[in-house]
Amino acid sequence: MGGLLRAMAYRLVRSRASMVLLCALATFVVGGVVSLKVIGADGSVAARISETSSDISLGLGALFPGTGCVDLVRACGVLFVRGSAVSMIVSSLCGLFFASDLKCGFVKNVAQGRGARTHYALAACGLALAVSALAVLGGVVASLVSLVSLGFVVSVPGIPELLSWVVEVWLSVSAYALAATLAAILSGSEAFSVVFGLSLGGGVVGKLLCSAAGLLAGSPESAGAVFSGSLATVVSRLGSGSVLPWGAMGPVLVAIAFTAALTVVTVRRRGLA
Repeated sequence: MGGLLRAMAYRLVRSRASMVLLCALATFVVGGVVSLKVIGADGSVAARISETSSDISLGLGALFPGTGCVDLVRACGVLFVRGSAVSMIVSSLCGLFFASDLKCGFVKNVAQGRGARTHYALAACGLALAVSALAVLGGVVASLVSLVSLGFVVSVPGIPELLSWVVEVWLSVSAYALAATLAAILSGSEAFSVVFGLSLGGGVVGKLLCSAAGLLAGSPESAGAVFSGSLATVVSRLGSGSVLPWGAMGPVLVAIAFTAALTVVTVRRRGLA
């Protein structure tokens, strides 16, 4: 399985889509820092815009906290987690990559022999986890470099707090990436996988599923209660720079385990012709 995972990673690194999407993440972060610096430079403009946009208000609060130092975790949360940039980009990248595997016949070529399909599914899950980790770390580095380059004084929290937040964001993004991988293997369509990945990462799919669950249960108002404990809510809280207690990560861990298991079952049973 290790050789298969390395082969997948090699093809992904060399693909044009991975470069484009990761550059898009860096552009999103840098553009966010520049925009907030420009807006924050004029107090009256910042006040007017903050009244109409909660996201910009949070961003200004993170970059101009009034203490002279920008908290790195809070800034990273606002710049690439809360806006769903990292989850949308990673989900669409994983979806596109694995849908192309089916389209070009790579899966069929490697899924020969006993246990080969299971190895492919596990390698796919491993790659989704690795891409999520690299994207999150890349977002942190891009945020730190952008802030320092533009003259912000950055305060780095204690290592345990920083690591806990990074790991929690990684797990959350991984849950989306695994779901996008499963959707790509089920559909085999590159176009659908990209659209699904963007919608999934942006929280649209989660909201629709929660609403549907409420309607099927005969209690539409319960959709809000379901959504309040969903993966999207965990990501939103992480986007505010909060380090969550591990008990709050339950929806994320359940989503990862369930989606990974379903991916293995799907690859083992799906026709690959």
